[in-house]
Amino acid sequence: MQYCQKNQQKYPKLCVYWLGPFLPLVSTSDVEAIRQLLLRTEEPKCMVYSYFIPWIGMGLVLLTGEKWKRHRRMLTPAFHLDILKGYLSVFNEVSNNLI
Repeated sequence: MQYCQKNQQKYPKLCVYWLGPFLPLVSTSDVEAIRQLLLRTEEPKCMVYSYFIPWIGMGLVLLTGEKWKRHRRMLTPAFHLDILKGYLSVFNEVSNNLI
């Protein structure tokens, strides 16, 4: 764990860890990199995602192509800034409880 923390401090925007010889784990705090990864629909998801199907099902995270676009269009209005503003006090209260 200390290794991960040191690397995250040394490379705050993007850091790669290897879980065995074949499985890279990418860690990033760069908003633009996260946005690009989440908006990509043309490439299939990594096979590692298939392990999460029993827990999260075949939702937005695992879908690709037209199905992903359709689901994304349905969810987008729920995350509009005007709707999220109504939850700001709840977010602040829960955050304070965690601290």
